[in-house]
Amino acid sequence: MEQERLVVFLHIPKTAGLTVRMNVLPRQYADDETFASGWGSKAQPDGASAVGAFSEEFGSVGLFVGVNKPGAIWFPESLQAAAARFNQLPAERHARVRLFYSEHMEFGLHECLSRPVSYFTLLREPVARVLSHYDFAAERRMTENMSLREQIAAHVEANLQTRLLAGPPDQIASLSPGERLEHAKRNLRACAVVGLTERFDETMLLLKKVYGWRMPFYEHRNFDLWIGRRRVGNCDPQQQRWEIRRPFHLPVDERTLPGVAAKG
Repeated sequence: MEQERLVVFLHIPKTAGLTVRMNVLPRQYADDETFASGWGSKAQPDGASAVGAFSEEFGSVGLFVGVNKPGAIWFPESLQAAAARFNQLPAERHARVRLFYSEHMEFGLHECLSRPVSYFTLLREPVARVLSHYDFAAERRMTENMSLREQIAAHVEANLQTRLLAGPPDQIASLSPGERLEHAKRNLRACAVVGLTERFDETMLLLKKVYGWRMPFYEHRNFDLWIGRRRVGNCDPQQQRWEIRRPFHLPVDERTLPGVAAKG
């Protein structure tokens, strides 16, 4: 008898993943059928970059600053550490788990587990994702004397969707942006479902069909289709979007990712 595949939800930041985790998944999987990755944080040294820096201590790249306390950088658990915790579960508990919630970790968990896996994820139009990520970070730490360019660069890692989908840091560190994009596209093709934040309802129905879920009723958590709520200096919302579309903030490679339609 073929072993049931472990469902892995790749939660990319600011793609409505919290709604999926808090409202959708608990209706489909019991607590003892779910395993979640963790995270850690450490104080940010003076003058250090807030995001996008790899930490040897955590084996991952910093994503947010000031989430749990001012000046602290938030690091997701590394693939290796999360997989090791999962593999060390008591045999009975390990066998009961049907869902692995991968919070802001990279694609590649299947390489660390003995069980077959089935990935699903959500993507978001990159400008909207960057603005939402920035807005989330700016609520916690904002320097008024910085320009929009400087604010975005300080709070949001460029091409985050691409990096997370391309694979673990040690496997993609030497790759060019174009090569990372190709890796990300290849990994997306290996997912059972690739949904879109902007087509959330359709994505949920597709997940229901693919995984045999009950009807996924939900209410949105921490979710927005960001159209420019926060002003920086004299930048109006339309100018903000134009600025972020410039290659300095959003290289061409990530703009191509949301072209992947929801599939199953």
